[in-house]
Amino acid sequence: MNKKAIFCLSFLLLMAAQSQSKELVEFWKTSVTLSCPEDSDPPDSYTWKKDGNKKDNKDQNYRIENFSDKDKGLYSCIPESKSAYYIYVKGKVCENCYELEIQTVAGLILGDLLVTGGVVIIVYYWAQRKSGSAPLAPASRPGRPDRPPPVPNPDYEPLRAGAQDFYSGLQKNH
Repeated sequence: MNKKAIFCLSFLLLMAAQSQSKELVEFWKTSVTLSCPEDSDPPDSYTWKKDGNKKDNKDQNYRIENFSDKDKGLYSCIPESKSAYYIYVKGKVCENCYELEIQTVAGLILGDLLVTGGVVIIVYYWAQRKSGSAPLAPASRPGRPDRPPPVPNPDYEPLRAGAQDFYSGLQKNH
C-alpha cells in the first residue's frame, strides 16, 4: 500500500471512532434502553409515552427488559416544560448476541492485513532464495538440441505453375 492509502484508511478509522456518541437506543442481549437527548439544563423529571400511552418512568433513560414484538413502536420522551423527542424502536434481541465495537473490527481487519502481508513477503523472499540469483534462461525443448531445421527434400517440393509431372501425360481409357 502506498502512503496515501494508509493515511486515508487511518483517517476513516479515526473518524468512525470519534463519531460514536451516546446512542438514543441501545440493544443489549434481551433488553433495550432508550435515552432522552441531554440538554444543557437537564430537567428533574421526564415523561415517557409509547404510542401515546404514558409509562411510569420519570428518569432520563427508559429500560425495557425482555424486549419483544409488542414493545416495538413510537416512544416519546418529554422533558419537564420542553418539547418532546420521538424515538421509533424496531429491532431484534437475543440472549447470546455479541456487539462488536468499531475499534475491535478495525483491529481485526488491520491485523489480518498485516499477517497476510507478512506471509506474502516471506513467500517472496523464500522463492527468491530458492531460485538463486541467476536469471532465468529460456527453456529448450527436451530431446531436441537448438539447431536450425533440416533442409527440405526436393522430392517432396510442391509443383510449380507450368511444371508437368509424370501422371499429367496419362489419359484415361474408357
